[in-house]
Amino acid sequence: MNLRTEILQGLRLPGTATDADIAEALRSQTAELETLRNRCQRLSESQAESDLERFADVITNRDVVRAQLLANRDARWRC
Repeated sequence: MNLRTEILQGLRLPGTATDADIAEALRSQTAELETLRNRCQRLSESQAESDLERFADVITNRDVVRAQLLANRDARWRC
């Protein structure tokens, strides 16, 4: 299998796809990936805020704990 065939299969394009079709599929997937990364980041931030609220009575250094929560989630999920 050659590289072009692998690319077409990876992008779920037919064998008749043009270079322009490939470029458009890549742009589309790049945009979708960026959207998903943004959603993941917002979700992580929302979860951190929820955790901070839930333990507000024992957290004295909110900014530090928030940063740690986000760092831990980022390391785990790679948003």
